[in-house]
This record gives sequence, structure tokens and C-alpha cells, in this order.
Amino acid sequence: MKCNKILMIFFLIVLLAAQTASSGAPIFSNGNFESFSEGKPSHWFIHGNVVRIEGEYPRGKYCMLMKSGLEERSGRSAQKEEKEKAAYLGLPSVEYAPNQAYEISFYAKGIVDGLPISLILTAKKKGEPPVYISKQFILTREWAKYIYNYNFPEKIWADKNCNLTIIVSYSGAYIAEVTAVKQDKAVDEKKPSGISWTEERKNILINAGFELKWGGWGMDLCSDNEPGPSVEFDSKVIHSDGYSLKMPAHNGISSMRYNMDPDQTYTLSFYARSDDTAKYENINDCASVLALHPTWQNKKITINQFGKNWQRYSITFKGKEIQGKPRQMKTCPPYEMNSMYIKITTKKAAAWFDSFQLEKGVLTEYRPEIDISAEATVKNSMYLQNKKAEAVIHIQHQGGIKKKLLLSWIINTVYGNVLQKKEIILDLTKKDTSSMKTEIPSGIQGVMNMVIILTDENKNFISQSKWRYFVIDSFDKFQNPMLGYQNDGIDQWPLWLINTRAEILSFLGIGYTKIALFMLSHSDASKSYDTAIKNITKINKDYGLEVMAHIDFPAGHNLNAYTYRKKEKFEEPSVDEDKAYAEFFGKHFLENNKKYSGYIDKWYIFGEPNLYRDQNGKSIMPPERAAGIYKAVYEQAAKSGEKVFIGGSMNGSDFTYLDKLFQNNAGKYMDRMNYHSYRVSPESPFLYGDIIKMREIINRYNKNIGLVNGEQYYGIRDEYTTWGEFGAHYFADDEADHAGRMVQNFLHHLAAGIQMCYFNCKGTIFQIGRSDPVHYYYAYSGLRAASKFLNGVKKGVYFEAHKSLRTFIFEKPDGIRLVTVNTREFGKNGAMELPACSSHACDFNGNRLETRNLSLSWLPSYIFFKKNIPAEEIIAELRNIKYKGLEIPIQIAYDISEDKDKITMTLSNPYGSPVPGKLYFKSVPAGWSGFNDIKFDLKANSTLDCSFNVPQSDFKWKNDIRIDYALECGDIIEDQSARFPTIFAKKIKNLKIDADLADWNGAEWMSLGEDTMLLTELTEKSLKRVYKGRNDFTGDIAVSWDENSFFIALKAHDDEIVFNGIPGIFWQSDSFQLYFDQQNNAKKGKNYDSDDAVYQIGLDQNGKPVAWLEKNPTGRYIGDANLSTGIDGDITCAYKKTADGYIFETAFSGSALPHMNFKTGTIFGFSITIHDKDGDDRQKAFTPGTVKESNYRNPYVWKGVMLVE
Repeated sequence: MKCNKILMIFFLIVLLAAQTASSGAPIFSNGNFESFSEGKPSHWFIHGNVVRIEGEYPRGKYCMLMKSGLEERSGRSAQKEEKEKAAYLGLPSVEYAPNQAYEISFYAKGIVDGLPISLILTAKKKGEPPVYISKQFILTREWAKYIYNYNFPEKIWADKNCNLTIIVSYSGAYIAEVTAVKQDKAVDEKKPSGISWTEERKNILINAGFELKWGGWGMDLCSDNEPGPSVEFDSKVIHSDGYSLKMPAHNGISSMRYNMDPDQTYTLSFYARSDDTAKYENINDCASVLALHPTWQNKKITINQFGKNWQRYSITFKGKEIQGKPRQMKTCPPYEMNSMYIKITTKKAAAWFDSFQLEKGVLTEYRPEIDISAEATVKNSMYLQNKKAEAVIHIQHQGGIKKKLLLSWIINTVYGNVLQKKEIILDLTKKDTSSMKTEIPSGIQGVMNMVIILTDENKNFISQSKWRYFVIDSFDKFQNPMLGYQNDGIDQWPLWLINTRAEILSFLGIGYTKIALFMLSHSDASKSYDTAIKNITKINKDYGLEVMAHIDFPAGHNLNAYTYRKKEKFEEPSVDEDKAYAEFFGKHFLENNKKYSGYIDKWYIFGEPNLYRDQNGKSIMPPERAAGIYKAVYEQAAKSGEKVFIGGSMNGSDFTYLDKLFQNNAGKYMDRMNYHSYRVSPESPFLYGDIIKMREIINRYNKNIGLVNGEQYYGIRDEYTTWGEFGAHYFADDEADHAGRMVQNFLHHLAAGIQMCYFNCKGTIFQIGRSDPVHYYYAYSGLRAASKFLNGVKKGVYFEAHKSLRTFIFEKPDGIRLVTVNTREFGKNGAMELPACSSHACDFNGNRLETRNLSLSWLPSYIFFKKNIPAEEIIAELRNIKYKGLEIPIQIAYDISEDKDKITMTLSNPYGSPVPGKLYFKSVPAGWSGFNDIKFDLKANSTLDCSFNVPQSDFKWKNDIRIDYALECGDIIEDQSARFPTIFAKKIKNLKIDADLADWNGAEWMSLGEDTMLLTELTEKSLKRVYKGRNDFTGDIAVSWDENSFFIALKAHDDEIVFNGIPGIFWQSDSFQLYFDQQNNAKKGKNYDSDDAVYQIGLDQNGKPVAWLEKNPTGRYIGDANLSTGIDGDITCAYKKTADGYIFETAFSGSALPHMNFKTGTIFGFSITIHDKDGDDRQKAFTPGTVKESNYRNPYVWKGVMLVE
């Protein structure tokens, strides 16, 4: 079975698990790692923790395990550490033929889902800088084949040595079968590169004379903010034909990025003039032009005085002179090391710029090149759906062209659907810019991508460009209070751009904005900064937005985070100094609250205080200090009588910092908690789960405190991105990947009832310029559809319809329910028939689909249901639907004989076509034999029974009986596990829940003591795990069932009983936790899934035994408010203190365990963790399962239970 997975990361398309026709023998030596000597595979080199493993890879004998020194992804400030602790596996020399296509492939799986690994080809030649070709792949915990098709262009690879390196930066990955095979297809030398300029071009810059207006250029940061007009393209004041760039004061624009040879000499030149001929003593007050590397190192032409006549300026430099400092280059990805862009800024002077040239070597006469672009005929490139739409295509060709040219273009959507394709023969003989108007498609909503290519008659490439426009269904504006954006760079954007940005965002339904006021002084902000703040907030207020702001200690203050980033050591203040700091900040806060009254509605104190550290890593703002400052602000506000909104803040899902903050009573003094999220994907780890956990932590202390993500960021690497952090993990290389993640982030937050604010929307949702006049990213239309469909929705519910899908259900204010659905892995696609109770579906862009067949992809789609259809019915329907293309097409069920001496595994093919494949047994219990690999070719709708004799004596509660195996179909390998029961719950009728236990006759009891004490479960690092004998603690557990309930009894022998009385954190005292995997479908390394349920059982503050729902199974909500956590009234609990301990007896009704069948033969996953807290500094935990791993978020290690008569 072929499974095409597109992972376009680092600018090229990778086909994951695709079978490709090829010819020739593999060119990599020992790619199966069978030859091994001196601790490494022969012919390969290793660095870090890289070892050979036998038995893990089902298709062969060996694989390599690469483990980084970092267990988890480090923060954006710690990429150097990731590089130092990374694991490397590579070939020092690779034989290749230039101008030959190869399929480079390997099999891999990650230790964690969403693990990025890099494959790097390096071309080296003595005396020349290396050339890096880098590809990144995102791994899951399943074995899969990853493919990179690469041609070795002669102009890069001629006479150079090639080496191959595979890098794992954090966690770990298994690698196997690394091969490279020649392909029949030859290299197409005429195909344009991703950044399109050719060796034949003298002038590297696209649209160097601005004849194509914004084509290739876009707005960028300037350095101050004062009211001023917008950038213009002037046809009257010009140096050469067409247009010039008219730059008012306080503006900045930049080019796209271009390839750069570090060892090449370049010359940058341009012409400029101004009516402002004043000489500025401070040369930085006038204007400048820079050649920049993505690390922001640059060569700069600074102008402190213009003349009224055109004057040419130039600078010559080598590429490596702007490559950045060694420290910066360590975090710059190889594929971006060799690129640069041009930036133009004006401050106090306005000027005209024209005739730019970036050329190799020394300065020569200006020469424009042949370039093309398109221009919108409507404001902001925004066309109304189903109305006639036109664009103007411009061809810049000064000098005239005597031969005929071929102009072609293609217009497509984010899905790749082609809406228009045209070819036109041009006869250009005039010495000017030719233009032509053409009609463009507007029948469906969404961002449309137009790729325009110019060739000669023989299709030899000359130039290309990319243009975007947006088709909107209505210009009616709306506001979604759950969606916001951050105004970054308070004093670095002109007001015209801020107003344009706010207008474009208003069509997304933006409901609020956030600004960051880090640099306010104690007494007063500078006049220009103060003016900028008020101007920006007024613009947003005019669009009806609520304005939120961060405030920090003033610049230069010794508790300011930006001050201490430069200091080696932070001196811990005394108690009195801490108090004085808090009082000082309170006054500082109230002064600014008064100053910006009417401008700023809500305040957040600090930006990311959990990251405030000196250079030695010492915390400047620990949670205890932050809580004291919140208290001081609150008390001073109360004393003054001012009405203020106080918000806390932190970076990321920092559960420890959050819990400590609220333990120090911060919840008494704030209205809302804000956090910032910079993460690689909503799926690694599960974003929604992290948000829910933060919400649960806050609820323990104050349920009335809101939670908001004030800075959600995820970027895109393309030729237009000049943001200096795009070497970081939170960037995508494929725009469909980026669009899906952007919208998924919003859906995850909305489902959890969390407001979300996008950071850097000017670079992640759209850009002013690049296309003319606005370059929309695909994320723009996706966010508009999500914001519009879900406007008025305050919260949703996550449920699992299929293991490969992420699904949320929402209820709109009008009572209509809709479900959002997308695949959990980029590149995995499928299809489904809409359920009968649905009314219709809409695609990512919001277009209503006329078919009942819905394509499924990484891009979320929407299924709308008929009014008044209950959520339970919708969930049940979506779970029962047959999905196509999402998983391996073989299903496996297993059974155990009544005598426990034989197990049967049944393979079934429910599809209408034959499925060949192989089943590999990876591990079976010790002493079990006969489990040989099984090759099969199952006919359509057929089954295959495989039976094995097993030792009856192994089925005891202290044993774990599990078979790990893998299924292979085509290039897909899926790891699976069969957990067999060792606990047999006998049926007992008419059990009375009274903590008496007299009616538990015939039950099997499990005794827990020192040998079952967990080695991982402590709530605080300061506590000690010391066992002082049987009087310290022992516990006896039994389980039973009837047709309506599942029962657990616990008899504890405990010499010191400590109950904290706090539901939700019972585990910090004497209590126990219960874990249910109702469908018995846990996988190794996987977190909870939709059918898992977790409960805490303990005594509340009144001494009453209660069950706290910690993790709900899908569809299970409690109380009048339909909460996912809280005290569950459907669980019956009884408690009794005894002479030497206590007894708990608990009954779980069928409603509490909705995914479980209460009938003989049912098998499910189950475990228990009993917590024993002693009055001193000791705490212990006990479990019937493995003592080496926690039960928390780890269902694979739970026991198996079977219901028996």
C-alpha cells in the first residue's frame, strides 16, 4: 500500500513512505549497520550517545539508537546547548555523480511524537566555504520510511567531497536502512530554484528599480515611530525608467532573501536624493541601507546628508563578513547560513531611492534585469467572492527584447487545486515596462497563489514571481473575543502600516490586541514613546478592540529582565529590599495605569518572569518574589481606590512555576494569568492537554481567574522571511504545514476556553508588500474561517473519533454543533463519508462542500450538524464511521482461553481489496516460544487466526504479560502491543459500599509492601523515600464487578495517617489514584487517549470520602457545569478508620466508565497508585505494576484486568 506523506521542510518536498521507481545499487556503505567495529558501524562516524540495537527494527537485524543529552526540547535561548548535546551519525565520504538524481531514504521512529531530525549533505573543497543542503523530517513513534529526492547540481558539487550527517537535537530516534539509489530521471538544469536568480543575471536583486512596485520588497522595522505618510512608488521623480521608491521619514522596507556565497565579493549600490538637504550631526538620524545576514550582522551605508540631485552610493564586502559572530552562527541553520537581504530605513529625513544593484565583484554600471510580477486592482488585494476579479501583470524589460517570450502562470489554493492555467506568447520590443490586465478566479473563498514564469520560446527560464490575493465572502466585519494579536515593536512601525494591519486583521474577527511596555521609565516615558503608545492604542480602539499591555520594571532598574541579561551575577536582595522593590513597582504600575487610562484596559505584570535570569542562570524573578509584587500592586490600588485589572504572566506551560506562584497566594491578587507559547506543533506534546493542566492548577486555588495565551507564535521560513529567529524550532518550511498549525493552535485554545493572541502577525498571517500590495499567507483564510464559524463559542470538547485524527466539538450560540477535524500528522491524508446526522461540511477556507465525501488532511475542516442533535450522538456517529487511508489496513484482536493455556490473535482485513503484509513479534514473555514472524496476504473481508500455547502459571497478578509486535504493509510499519490480563476480577453481586468488606468473599487480594514501592513517585524533591517496615505501610487491594459497576477495595495498614483535604491534589497526602484504559489499547511511550480515565480518591476538608475526576474519558462530564475535572457524584465511596490504618471501598458505575463493557471476558487496562504521606519529610507510593515507571500519563505500564464469573 502506498502512503504519500508530504513533509516539505527546509524548502524542498519530501515524500514520506512513498514507493519510487529507481535504478542502480545503493551508494551508501553499510547502511544496514551489520558491519560493526570499535564501537561504531564500519564506514560511519558517530558523535554523542549513538549505539547499535538488535531486535528493535522489524525489517532487519540492527538499527542505530541516537539519544541526545537533552530529554526535552530546550527553550529558544538554549539552541547552543541542543547543538552541543546532539547525537550525530554520518558518513565522512559519499560517492556520487554530479547532475544525477538520487533517492536518499531511511527508516526511523522517534522516542517521542513530533521529533525533528535533520539530514545534512555537506559539499567541501579545500580553500572554499562548505555548502550545506539540509532536510528536516518530523518523526512519530511508529516506524516509517522517509525519502529525500535530491539532484547533485554540478555547479555546487563539482570536484567536492560529500559527507552525510543525521542529527537528533533532543530526545532520541531509531534509524535503520539508510540508502541512496540512483534514479532514472535526469537533472533539469532549466528549473528555477526556490530563490530565483540565475548565474546569467548581473543584478541579483529582483525588481531592483521598483518598476514592479512592491514585487519582491516588503515593509520592515524602522527605528522610531512618529506620524508620517506611507511609502509610495513615484513615477515623476525617478533616476531610471518607470518608478522610484519614495520613502517618507520613519519608514523601513526590505528585499526578499537571496543566495550568498560566503567567499564571494559583492558590491551593493543604489541612487538616492532628497528635498531635505539638512546635515544631521548624528549620522543615524537620517537614513541607511544595509546588506544583512539572517543573524542581523550587516554591512551598512549610513547617509547623514542628501543632495537634491541623484547620487550613487555603494559598498563592497565579502559574503562571510556579514555571516554573523560564531556564537550566532551556532544557532543559524545550515540552509540559512548562506543568504542575505537588503534593508532601507529612513528616520528624520524623507528620500527617494532607485536603481539598486547587488552584483558579484566590483561596482559596474547599473543594469536592470527582466522581471515580472502582478498587482491587485482592489484595495489590499482583497476580492469579493463571485464578482469579476482582475489583476495586472507587469513585465520589466528596459532595453527591449527582440525575441519572443512565453509568459505562463498557474493559480492554485492551499490544497494545490489548480483554478487557472495560462500561457501567452509575448513580443516585447519597446524599451519600457509592459503591462496586461487579466481576469483571475474568484469563485471560492481563500488565499490564492499565483506563480508567474517567464521563459523564452524554448522554455529556457528567465524569471518568476509569486503573487497572492484573498477572496472574501463578505466585507462585513465581526469580532471574536477569543482571538487577538500583539502589536510588537511599539516605536518601530509607522502609523500608516499599523492602521493597514489593523484593517486587514479586522476581517479575521480580531477581538483584542496586546502591547508590550517593557521600557517605561519610573517617572515618565519618553515623549515619542509615549506618543507611539497612545497612537497605537487609539488605532486599535477605533476598530473596537480591547487593549491589553505588559509592564515590566523600568529600563535600567536592577530587577529589569533586560538589564540582567547582560549581567554575570544577580545579587539576591534582602527581605527589606524585596519589600521596597515591590512597593516601588506598585507606584510605577499605578502611575502608568493613570497615564494610560482610556487607552489600556488590562495590564499584565512582567513578560516572562520565569525566564528572567542572569548569565549564570540564577532566577531574578522566582515565583515567591513575583507573588509579592502582585500583592503590592493590589494593595496599593485598593488603598488609592483605583480600579485596575491585574494579570500574571509566564513563558510556556511552566507547571512548576505556575503552581509555586499560586502556592504563594498570587491568586488572591490577580484577575487573570497569561502565558506565552512558542512550540513546534500542537501535537508535540498535545497542546490542549497542557492548557487543561494549567487550568486545573489554577482551579485548585481560584476558579475565577482567567487564563489567556498572550503570545502564540509559529513562523514560516520562506524567501520573504527576514525575522532573525527563523533558525528556531517554531518555524515551518512548508506553508501548508504552517497554515494547519496556526489554525490548530486557535482551535486547541478555543476548545479549552482560552483566549489566544498571535505574535508577529505581520510575518505569519500576511505581509505588507512582497506581493503587490499585500502578501497573504494561507493561514489568513484558515483563521478567518475558524474565527467566523466559531464566533460566540466560549469552549469546546475534545474527543477521539479516530487515533489518527484530532477532533473537537463546539456548540454555537444558536444551538448548532460543529466538529473540527484534521489529521494529527502533517502529510497523512484520508477521507470519510459525512454522518447522516450532519447537514454539510466546509473546507479549511470556509467554502461549503457540495459532496458528502470529506477529504481529511492536516488542514482543519468543519462538519456542521443538524440542530438539536446531542453531542453524544454526534461523537458515537463519528466513531462508527469507516475512515479511509488513515491507518494500516489490518486489525488485530486477541483472546485468552478459559484455562489460560492458549492465546489467539485474529488478523482481519475489513476492506474490499487484498492486503499483503507481515507481522513481526518484537518481544514476548520469558519462556514463551513459537512466536515466529507471520507473512500474510489477506483477501478482502477475510480473517486469519493465529493460536499459540502459553504457560498457564504465568497469569498471576505480579506478572506483566504483554506481546509487542509490528505490522508491516508496504512502507508503513506500525508498532502495536497486546496486554493480557493478570488480574481476574470475580463477579460479586449485591456488594454494599460501606467500608465493611464482609461481602468480599472469594475475591483475590493483592498485597502491596516494600517490594511494590514506586521508585519515581515523589511530590517534592525535598521529600525522602524511606520505608521503615510493615507498620509504616502495607496495603491490600481487591477488585470485583457486576452488570452495573466496577468495585475496588483497599485495606491500608498505616502507622501515621495524613489527609490534606484538598480534592485535585489528594496525591500530596494519604490517598490513592485509579487508572483505567477502558479499551485496553495503550501503546508504548504514548500518553493518555480518549478512553482513559484517572481518578483520585481521598477525604475532603469535611472528612468525607470523594472521587476526584483527574482525567475524563471522552464524553464524560460531571456536575451542572459539565466539567471535565472535579468531584464525580456518580462514584460511590466509603471510608473507615481502623485500629492500624483505614479502609476505602469504591464503586464505579457504568456512566463513569462509558467505554467499558460490564460483561464476562472484557479485558481492560488498570492500575492503582497508593500514596503514603508521613508527618515528617517522607512520602512513598505503591503500585501492583512496575516500580520503575510512574502510572501518570503512562498507560502502557498499567496492568491488564479480565472480568470473570
